[in-house]
Amino acid sequence: MLDLSSGSATTFFKMPKTGSSSVELLLEGTGVSVVQHESPVAARQALKAAEWSFCFVRNPFWRLVSAWNWVVHAPTTVNEHHRQAQEEIRKLGEFDAFVAHLDTVSRGPYGIHFLPMSGWICEDGELLVQRLCRYEDFEQELRDLWRERDLEPVDFGRLRRRVFLGVTDQSEYAQFYDSEALLDRVTAFYAEDFSRFAYPQRLPAD
Repeated sequence: MLDLSSGSATTFFKMPKTGSSSVELLLEGTGVSVVQHESPVAARQALKAAEWSFCFVRNPFWRLVSAWNWVVHAPTTVNEHHRQAQEEIRKLGEFDAFVAHLDTVSRGPYGIHFLPMSGWICEDGELLVQRLCRYEDFEQELRDLWRERDLEPVDFGRLRRRVFLGVTDQSEYAQFYDSEALLDRVTAFYAEDFSRFAYPQRLPAD
């Protein structure tokens, strides 16, 4: 069994908008290598070189709302190039208008937050991480992982929740998907994610 405390043996990939910043915080002091989400190409190269790696994935419907919410409602970035992109996304207005421009937005400065997850961790049909964890089972996934690798119990008290708009509970995200056309656009854009990571192509019940 690999020792998760050995950074040379273990790599965590920070998939955008899957709770990965929280995982990175919890990994402090363990020696685990962390691959940042700078670009899909760089991420895939790092994962191919890793001895053992893991990452989190998330239901594409909810992940997209989370990413849009973060860009639109988080404090304005100090980076000039990114600030202009952030303002352009904000100008699109409500979520449905943003989704109508999703293909274009995903190629812009903030595009890394909206790209399909499969593009980060798959190449030529091959999954490049040894373990996938689900955001939907966040705490249990981490408890299991820490226990399997003989780490100290996870201290979830270290985490700080950031809220950027009135809707603070994921169970309320469904209100953003108010038309079949909107659902169809998102389903088509993230088709590989729905298929590869076994998420249903319909809104979850809660």
